[in-house]
Amino acid sequence: MATAGPGPAGYSSSPLSTAIEAEPDAAADLAQQAIRIDSVRRLDYVRGHLARVQRRGLTVAERREMLRLLYLIQDDVVSLIAALKSSSD
Repeated sequence: MATAGPGPAGYSSSPLSTAIEAEPDAAADLAQQAIRIDSVRRLDYVRGHLARVQRRGLTVAERREMLRLLYLIQDDVVSLIAALKSSSD
């Protein structure tokens, strides 16, 4: 069952794909925005989420699991710092 509109048989075009086809620059802009999630933004994202972690009213099991995860994160951070320091020399 084919539908009207450009694209492979059986697929209709969405308003977004129609806009992208009409403006090639829009496609490039969308691609750039998708690519711009770089390492600095990822770290900023992590910091923002860590700041929102609940600290009070945790059960013993929740506290234990949070500590386990935080120690794993700490190990990852130490490893990343060491890698960045060694690659900048």
